[in-house]
Amino acid sequence: MGKLSFVDLAGSERGGKTGTDKEGAAEGRAINQSLSALGNVISALSKGLDHIPYRDHPLTLLMKDSLGGTAKTLMFVNVSPSNYNESESKNSMDYATRVKKIKNKIQKNVESNAASNLKKLVQDQDVLIAKLKEIVQKSNLASELGALEAMLALVGAVNTEPGSGARGGAGEGELDDEYDK
Repeated sequence: MGKLSFVDLAGSERGGKTGTDKEGAAEGRAINQSLSALGNVISALSKGLDHIPYRDHPLTLLMKDSLGGTAKTLMFVNVSPSNYNESESKNSMDYATRVKKIKNKIQKNVESNAASNLKKLVQDQDVLIAKLKEIVQKSNLASELGALEAMLALVGAVNTEPGSGARGGAGEGELDDEYDK
């Protein structure tokens, strides 16, 4: 499954140029604050830093999966040819240059065959256990159900050795390690 996000990063213009009222000025400050937080994330990604400050702002937290990791990120910048807007155009282009420096390892998100097969086996086992419980209840052996569940738990506990393929009580990472080889 893919994801496509469009984010309009308008609002990088100077407050004095727009001639807005208090409400518009507050909105401009909020937009510039989100752009600043996004700029910090972009800067950290482009420098390859270990810590990326995604949690500094809701915008960057929302865009986390679109900015780093295996995502393909594109940025389109609109600039004005007017000398009047030269500083805003330059800032926008500097911003885009930082985005261009981000190096992601783009890859297709694919589940391995081993993981897929394991999930199917677990689902099949759950279905069989549910059917067995239903058969026991219908055959007037409902009093035996507790003993049956205890036996199933015992069988699950016995088959938890690495490589047994059993589901019950596997230790930390035993199943994962087996399929990572």
